Amino acid sequence: MASLVEPILFQLLTLLLWISSAKGNFKVLNYSQKLDHFDPIDSGNGTFNQRLMVNDIHWAGPKSGAPIFLFEKSVPLGSIDLAMADDQVRKYSSMDQALQDFAEIIQSLKFNYSAHTSPVIVVGKGYGGALATWFRLKYTNIAIGALASSSPLLYYSTSHPGHGYCSIVSKDFK
Repeated sequence: MASLVEPILFQLLTLLLWISSAKGNFKVLNYSQKLDHFDPIDSGNGTFNQRLMVNDIHWAGPKSGAPIFLFEKSVPLGSIDLAMADDQVRKYSSMDQALQDFAEIIQSLKFNYSAHTSPVIVVGKGYGGALATWFRLKYTNIAIGALASSSPLLYYSTSHPGHGYCSIVSKDFK
């Protein structure tokens, strides 16, 4: 039963996000994100603009305790191709950097919207779903839940062949 519920919930949330964006209900914001959260020597390397899309049209206000759903990606320079092509930027594209990016964005949103009591649920699919799950595990004080779809959680290690994930997904699709 749980294996059927999760994809349905994810598809429903994706549909709601799509409907909201089709109606133009999203505000596009930029958050000035640190390139490096962990190296004090490297922290002088600056920031990048991380794009946020916020839909608060159905939000009941700061005292409502309404949930915040976070469905985001974190890519310095705005493009994974540009980020991976630059040796100096590639090191900022680690899982830990992305998770800390999300933590800072959530804390900023909660502060700016006075939503200190609003619970946070992180959502993603594929690698984004793995990030959502890892975020929930690492930042239990920030997110109360994670919804991950098509996420190869245990695949990101050196114990699996490089083509294995694509092979399994292709067989599943067939």
